Amino acid sequence: MARAQTYEPETSMTREEFQVWADQQPSGRFERIDGIVVAMAPERASHNRRKGSVRDALRRAAGRD
Repeated sequence: MARAQTYEPETSMTREEFQVWADQQPSGRFERIDGIVVAMAPERASHNRRKGSVRDALRRAAGRD
């Protein structure tokens, strides 16, 4: 299965321009550093599980089970 191509714009973007651009991307993770769009590494499943465990522990500690 072919993956959709994304590209990193070469011009500086405002926060609003970045939001619009990021919402239009079919896949990938991006961040904006000093106005420049930079691709981020994909999250790994183990990292997502750890984040979920932390979230669940914080919810229990806050009494929001």
